[in-house]
Amino acid sequence: TIGDNEQISSIELSEYELISNPMDGGSLIALEEGPVITSLEVIDFLRGLVIAGVLPGTTVGEPLLDSLGGAPLPPGTYSFWVQNTGSDTSYTLALTLEQIGPPPPSNSAIGVPTLGWPALVIFSLGLLMLGMRRI
Repeated sequence: TIGDNEQISSIELSEYELISNPMDGGSLIALEEGPVITSLEVIDFLRGLVIAGVLPGTTVGEPLLDSLGGAPLPPGTYSFWVQNTGSDTSYTLALTLEQIGPPPPSNSAIGVPTLGWPALVIFSLGLLMLGMRRI
């Protein structure tokens, strides 16, 4: 889920290894708006997909977001589908999150500024002088 004042500006493979079959041919990476992948058989719901990992333009360090529906990803909820059926695969996706507006207000309590010991001394002296005037 991407917050109201945020966006994803890039997605890339930062690590990728075909472990059991180095000749497998890549991994499916797909992106869909919403909290789940709607169908594993119909791709009409997907924002985009790419066979990543081994083909030029999809390897480690290269941007994938254009193939996944374009950059940037605006605020909202998204689901990733990553699948590799021909090899055990190790991968890491790196997403860059950017602030696009002022941060949302926090729900934390507002602190009351303190004046410190000099103000306490002056306040005490003022009370003492008021008490002396009454005597």
